[in-house]
Amino acid sequence: MMGKAEAEEFRRLITNPIVEEWVKEMNAKGFDGAKLLAAGRELVERYRPKA
Repeated sequence: MMGKAEAEEFRRLITNPIVEEWVKEMNAKGFDGAKLLAAGRELVERYRPKA
């Protein structure tokens, strides 16, 4: 079984290339991809259920 730190590192390695490509696509469409990503992440954190 994977530990929490190992799982987080695995998730980061898998998702970073996908996120970077999405930001590039948004930039190519005339949007600020990094700003959209930051706003989306902020909303996820704001509305994530607290344990």
